[in-house]
Amino acid sequence: MIIAPARQRSRFAPGPGLRQGPLGLLVLGYFAGALLCVLFVDPACCRFDPAEPAPARVWGGLLGFWLSLATFSLVRHWRSWSKRSPVWAALLAPFALAALLAVLTYPYLYAVDAVAGSQAVTYRGEVTGRWTRDGRSTLYGMRLRDARSGRELSLKIDKRQYDALRIGDRAVCEYRRGRMGFYFRWRFGAQACRFERGRIARRDNGIAAAQGAGGSDGLAWVALAGACSRRICTISPTT
Repeated sequence: MIIAPARQRSRFAPGPGLRQGPLGLLVLGYFAGALLCVLFVDPACCRFDPAEPAPARVWGGLLGFWLSLATFSLVRHWRSWSKRSPVWAALLAPFALAALLAVLTYPYLYAVDAVAGSQAVTYRGEVTGRWTRDGRSTLYGMRLRDARSGRELSLKIDKRQYDALRIGDRAVCEYRRGRMGFYFRWRFGAQACRFERGRIARRDNGIAAAQGAGGSDGLAWVALAGACSRRICTISPTT
């Protein structure tokens, strides 16, 4: 019986650890960088300006870019993808990785836009409504009619401001507009929005207080509400 000697693999051959290990480390490092971008840059929840890039088009561009690279990689390196995986897994893996990388690229886009240069943008006007959005964590927001442009904007605020906010209040919100047109604010900077009690909210509070107090105390509350309607009454979020 003749036993053929085992074929010795060259030390320069790309084994599974060398082929898959660096790719996993690169994806992990890309994820860590995206997390840092999210920690420092807070994107505006909604589209403020018609000239701002539409989120759907941005997502479509990112996804198309990474899917194109995935297709090229699958065609060019099919033997590497299918060597130790079933055919269905080899076909699915590049596109699943492309979708993940597209999601991770979005925070990088905002970070690059912020670092490239930005300018302050201020919106002020009357609050016309409030909203909440359920998800992994509940988002709180308001609808604001901008006094300068007349457009109704949808802005994200924190829960304490949401609880203290009333329809009719006046808000002043400061954001920044990046070089590519995205709106954002720095997470560790000053709060984006400040509020002043509006006439509608002051009237409702005065009427409710007058009805609850009654008698001379009620008249005093009505007088106080009328006086407050002639000047600005500042409110602060409850703690």
